[in-house]
Amino acid sequence: MANAPDVDKTRKLIETSSRLEIDISKVYHFLSDKFPEDHQFWWQLATEEEDHSAIYESFLRSPLLMDVFPLEIVDHDLAGILSVCEQIEADLPVMGQWDLSKAQFYEYALTVEQASSEGKFQQAMLDENPSRFLRTVQRINADEIRHKERIEELIDDITNES
Repeated sequence: MANAPDVDKTRKLIETSSRLEIDISKVYHFLSDKFPEDHQFWWQLATEEEDHSAIYESFLRSPLLMDVFPLEIVDHDLAGILSVCEQIEADLPVMGQWDLSKAQFYEYALTVEQASSEGKFQQAMLDENPSRFLRTVQRINADEIRHKERIEELIDDITNES
């Protein structure tokens, strides 16, 4: 059993990582509305981010699961995760006013996708030697991986259209 400070730190990492997933989903929902031609793509990614948040929340709701939480799915730099959350939360209310091209908006999404804990989560989903609980998370997310690559492919498609 983990000691109280470790459990408290783990809880804060999970809570903040869940918050980041929700913030990223809001960016993707914004893009799905702003660019109707790519609505389905962004809507799907937003839904997947919400699913990731739900995984974190399931661990938070069960004290028994806190001791087996697969720490490899989160960045351990709490300040870094918080910083990314705060930046996204500051950007969201004004994104509609940004004078950016479609490709620039999508580059912003790529930057967000690679941020902090999000990148760790995606990396852990590809781990070939997972712990028992990470394997369970991988199974739940089997179809919800490769966000970075999927966004890069969409950006390449846009660039090739130009």
